[in-house]
Amino acid sequence: MKEIKNKFEPDPELKLMEQVVQVLRYHHYSYRTEKVYCNLIVKFLKFFNYDIHPKEMGKKEIEQFLSHMATHKKVSSSTQRQATAAIFFLFNEVLHMDIDKQIQPIKAYKKNPLPVVLTMDEVKDVISQLSGNNLLWLPDALSRKFPNASKEFQWQYLFPSHKRSIDPRSGICFINTNTTSILVTFIII
Repeated sequence: MKEIKNKFEPDPELKLMEQVVQVLRYHHYSYRTEKVYCNLIVKFLKFFNYDIHPKEMGKKEIEQFLSHMATHKKVSSSTQRQATAAIFFLFNEVLHMDIDKQIQPIKAYKKNPLPVVLTMDEVKDVISQLSGNNLLWLPDALSRKFPNASKEFQWQYLFPSHKRSIDPRSGICFINTNTTSILVTFIII
């Protein structure tokens, strides 16, 4: 590794992580990036139990840490890339050491989630659950004014609830109305 010239020099009186923050702010990195980079750099230093100063580290230590993240910590590929960027920032911008960008850590796998696909029968079942098979219990005055409202889909959004109960008079299973919902409270006021 060779030292890089003509770069912003952090205050040598500051501790390493304070220097990192100073350089991040000099380069106008966002607050969120600052926090993430600092967190990842601390994890990098902790990985070596703070025994080795980064100036004494190189490609081998970086590869060890990034490989450990992939194999033992099971981080995503994007987290591993972000850790790589944070470590390169530490070496290149704070310590002014040119790190060989051709590091070869064990790569984290990019997780491609499988799409959730329903069968035709499952789709029919979901639609039937949403459309009128669920009866909504309504207060007496509303049920008289709107006799079909308990079967209509839109009323189930007006009075959302997932609680079910059996009407003791009719024996029919209803969805209880949630009279404390925000919409009902707004209408009452």
